[in-house]
Amino acid sequence: MEWFWWFVFGFSVGGGVFYLLSALRSQGIFLRWHEWILGCLALLIFVFAVETFIHSYAEMQIKAAWMSLLFLGLPLIILVVLTTQSIRARMHLG
Repeated sequence: MEWFWWFVFGFSVGGGVFYLLSALRSQGIFLRWHEWILGCLALLIFVFAVETFIHSYAEMQIKAAWMSLLFLGLPLIILVVLTTQSIRARMHLG
C-alpha cells in the first residue's frame, strides 16, 4: 500500500510543477537555463527530504527524521529563495 502514497505524492508534485509553469507562462515570465537547474535541484532536494523524513519516522527514529528535515530543508529554502530572487531581479531589470 506504500506505493499508492508515492503515486499520489508524485501526481501532487507533478501537478504543482505544471501549475507553477503555466502560471509563469501566462504572466509572460520565462525561465533561463540556470533558473531551470536551480528549480530542478530544489525539487529533487524536496522529494529526497520528504522520502527521508517519512522513512525515518516510520522506523521510529523521530529525532533523525526531524534532523534530516532540518538539514535538507535549509538548503532547499536557500535554493528556492535564490531562484525566485533571480527571476524577480531579471524581471525588474528587463
